[in-house]
Amino acid sequence: MLFGKWGAVVSSIVIVVSIAGYAQAGMMSNARMYVAMAQDGVLVPAFLKENHNTGVKPAVLIFILRKRQTGEETGSVFKVKPYPLVPVLFLAALGLVTLGIVFRNWRSVVYATAFFLLGWPIYVVLKRRNSSE
Repeated sequence: MLFGKWGAVVSSIVIVVSIAGYAQAGMMSNARMYVAMAQDGVLVPAFLKENHNTGVKPAVLIFILRKRQTGEETGSVFKVKPYPLVPVLFLAALGLVTLGIVFRNWRSVVYATAFFLLGWPIYVVLKRRNSSE
């Protein structure tokens, strides 16, 4: 390893915290975006209705698509209703976004691929050097 065992630990912690922060920011901004769009009239007014007890806007949570289960027999506390469809739709959307990036900004894709391929030999050399030690 380039920075030793502690470098790997610190890098892993930084990556996990970054991913968690990104996920939280994405979820929070999505909810605000739906409400703002409903206020502007782009989405239906149902996105503005609040639960009087909790202050939560239930229609904003529509993107979660999960039903809470009870009991040990389920193996999980959540179950996705249209199970095979949700991951397939997600992967299809991800593929379309990727294709959009490739066709819209192909030079950046070429540069990123080139940097990746240039870094690969460095990785292989460092891995061989560390495995021989």
